[in-house]
Amino acid sequence: MNRYKAAPGADVIGSQILVTVDAFGAFKDTGHRYLEECGLLVIKLDQRYSQQAYCDFLETVETKIGKATLVVVGNNVAAAAQVHFDLDSVEKWMASAAQVYQRNHRNVPKNEGWTYKMTGPSAAVLTCKEPYPITLSVVLLLVSSVVFKRTAIG
Repeated sequence: MNRYKAAPGADVIGSQILVTVDAFGAFKDTGHRYLEECGLLVIKLDQRYSQQAYCDFLETVETKIGKATLVVVGNNVAAAAQVHFDLDSVEKWMASAAQVYQRNHRNVPKNEGWTYKMTGPSAAVLTCKEPYPITLSVVLLLVSSVVFKRTAIG
Protein backbone atom coordinates (compact mmCIF):
# COMPACT_ATOMS: atom_id res chain seq x y z
CA MET A 1 0.00 0.00 0.00
CA ASN A 2 1.01 3.65 -0.02
CA ARG A 3 1.52 4.07 -3.74
CA TYR A 4 -0.26 7.40 -3.20
CA LYS A 5 1.57 9.33 -0.49
CA ALA A 6 0.13 12.28 1.39
CA ALA A 7 2.29 14.72 3.31
CA PRO A 8 2.70 13.87 7.00
CA GLY A 9 -0.09 15.47 9.00
CA ALA A 10 -2.18 16.38 5.93
CA ASP A 11 -5.90 15.97 6.29
CA VAL A 12 -9.09 16.03 4.25
CA ILE A 13 -12.59 17.06 5.27
CA GLY A 14 -15.14 14.30 5.84
CA SER A 15 -17.56 15.66 3.26
CA GLN A 16 -15.06 14.87 0.49
CA ILE A 17 -14.73 11.29 1.71
CA LEU A 18 -18.50 10.85 2.01
CA VAL A 19 -19.14 12.28 -1.47
CA THR A 20 -16.65 9.77 -2.84
CA VAL A 21 -18.37 6.85 -1.12
CA ASP A 22 -21.83 8.11 -2.17
CA ALA A 23 -20.56 8.01 -5.75
CA PHE A 24 -20.34 4.21 -5.42
CA GLY A 25 -24.12 4.22 -5.86
CA ALA A 26 -25.56 0.76 -5.24
CA PHE A 27 -22.14 -0.39 -4.00
CA LYS A 28 -21.80 2.12 -1.14
CA ASP A 29 -21.46 -0.75 1.35
CA THR A 30 -18.32 -1.84 -0.47
CA GLY A 31 -16.96 1.69 -0.24
CA HIS A 32 -17.66 1.82 3.50
CA ARG A 33 -15.97 -1.56 3.98
CA TYR A 34 -12.84 -0.27 2.21
CA LEU A 35 -12.90 2.89 4.33
CA GLU A 36 -12.94 0.74 7.46
CA GLU A 37 -10.04 -1.34 6.14
CA CYS A 38 -8.08 1.91 5.89
CA GLY A 39 -8.95 3.02 9.42
CA LEU A 40 -11.74 5.43 8.48
CA LEU A 41 -14.57 4.07 10.63
CA VAL A 42 -17.18 6.77 11.26
CA ILE A 43 -16.99 9.74 8.90
CA LYS A 44 -18.69 13.03 9.75
CA LEU A 45 -19.16 15.82 7.20
CA ASP A 46 -17.33 18.55 9.10
CA GLN A 47 -14.56 16.49 10.72
CA ARG A 48 -11.01 16.15 9.43
CA TYR A 49 -9.38 12.83 8.60
CA SER A 50 -5.94 11.63 7.59
CA GLN A 51 -5.29 12.34 3.93
CA GLN A 52 -3.03 9.28 3.88
CA ALA A 53 -5.93 7.07 5.02
CA TYR A 54 -8.06 8.57 2.21
CA CYS A 55 -5.23 7.89 -0.27
CA ASP A 56 -5.06 4.31 1.03
CA PHE A 57 -8.82 4.00 0.52
CA LEU A 58 -8.52 5.17 -3.11
CA GLU A 59 -5.62 2.79 -3.67
CA THR A 60 -7.67 -0.06 -2.18
CA VAL A 61 -10.51 0.73 -4.58
CA GLU A 62 -8.11 0.87 -7.52
CA THR A 63 -6.38 -2.38 -6.52
CA LYS A 64 -9.42 -4.47 -5.57
CA ILE A 65 -12.00 -3.24 -8.08
CA GLY A 66 -9.95 -1.47 -10.73
CA LYS A 67 -9.33 1.91 -12.32
CA ALA A 68 -12.67 1.68 -14.12
CA THR A 69 -14.36 2.06 -10.74
CA LEU A 70 -12.43 5.27 -10.13
CA VAL A 71 -13.68 6.50 -13.51
CA VAL A 72 -17.29 5.79 -12.48
CA VAL A 73 -16.78 7.35 -9.04
CA GLY A 74 -15.12 10.47 -10.49
CA ASN A 75 -17.90 10.79 -13.04
CA ASN A 76 -20.59 10.51 -10.35
CA VAL A 77 -18.87 12.99 -8.01
CA ALA A 78 -18.43 15.60 -10.74
CA ALA A 79 -21.92 15.10 -12.18
CA ALA A 80 -23.45 15.64 -8.72
CA ALA A 81 -21.51 18.86 -8.09
CA GLN A 82 -23.50 22.05 -7.80
CA VAL A 83 -22.36 24.77 -10.20
CA HIS A 84 -23.00 28.22 -8.82
CA PHE A 85 -24.55 30.70 -11.23
CA ASP A 86 -21.87 33.30 -10.49
CA LEU A 87 -19.32 30.98 -12.11
CA ASP A 88 -19.98 32.41 -15.54
CA SER A 89 -16.47 32.28 -16.97
CA VAL A 90 -13.70 29.73 -17.32
CA GLU A 91 -11.48 31.84 -15.07
CA LYS A 92 -14.07 31.93 -12.28
CA TRP A 93 -14.63 28.19 -12.58
CA MET A 94 -10.88 27.46 -12.44
CA ALA A 95 -10.47 29.72 -9.43
CA SER A 96 -13.38 27.98 -7.73
CA ALA A 97 -11.92 24.51 -8.38
CA ALA A 98 -8.60 25.61 -6.88
CA GLN A 99 -10.37 27.09 -3.83
CA VAL A 100 -12.40 23.91 -3.26
CA TYR A 101 -9.19 21.88 -3.11
CA GLN A 102 -7.65 24.28 -0.59
CA ARG A 103 -10.81 24.35 1.53
CA ASN A 104 -11.10 20.55 1.62
CA HIS A 105 -7.46 19.94 2.56
CA ARG A 106 -5.24 21.16 5.40
CA ASN A 107 -1.56 20.84 6.22
CA VAL A 108 -0.66 20.02 2.63
CA PRO A 109 2.50 21.31 0.94
CA LYS A 110 2.18 24.82 -0.51
CA ASN A 111 2.59 23.50 -4.05
CA GLU A 112 -0.18 20.90 -3.66
CA GLY A 113 -3.61 21.47 -5.15
CA TRP A 114 -5.12 22.68 -8.37
CA THR A 115 -3.65 25.77 -10.00
CA TYR A 116 -4.44 27.32 -13.35
CA LYS A 117 -3.11 29.76 -15.92
CA MET A 118 -5.43 31.46 -18.36
CA THR A 119 -4.29 30.99 -21.97
CA GLY A 120 -7.12 32.95 -23.58
CA PRO A 121 -10.50 34.50 -22.72
CA SER A 122 -12.15 31.09 -22.40
CA ALA A 123 -9.18 28.73 -22.17
CA ALA A 124 -6.83 27.73 -19.40
CA VAL A 125 -4.27 25.15 -18.38
CA LEU A 126 -5.06 23.44 -15.09
CA THR A 127 -2.26 21.82 -13.12
CA CYS A 128 -3.25 19.18 -10.63
CA LYS A 129 -0.65 18.26 -8.00
CA GLU A 130 -2.14 15.93 -5.42
CA PRO A 131 -1.45 12.48 -4.01
CA TYR A 132 -4.60 10.91 -5.50
CA PRO A 133 -4.87 8.48 -8.44
CA ILE A 134 -4.58 10.46 -11.68
CA THR A 135 -7.49 8.47 -13.12
CA LEU A 136 -9.83 10.00 -10.54
CA SER A 137 -8.46 13.53 -10.99
CA VAL A 138 -8.72 13.50 -14.79
CA VAL A 139 -12.31 12.24 -14.74
CA LEU A 140 -13.30 14.80 -12.09
CA LEU A 141 -11.84 17.57 -14.25
CA LEU A 142 -13.35 16.37 -17.52
CA VAL A 143 -16.85 15.73 -16.22
CA SER A 144 -16.98 18.86 -14.08
CA SER A 145 -15.88 20.95 -17.07
CA VAL A 146 -18.76 19.50 -19.10
CA VAL A 147 -21.19 20.22 -16.23
CA PHE A 148 -19.80 23.75 -15.97
CA LYS A 149 -20.13 24.36 -19.71
CA ARG A 150 -23.69 23.02 -19.80
CA THR A 151 -24.97 24.89 -16.72
CA ALA A 152 -22.94 28.07 -16.55
CA ILE A 153 -22.16 29.15 -20.09
CA GLY A 154 -24.55 27.07 -22.17
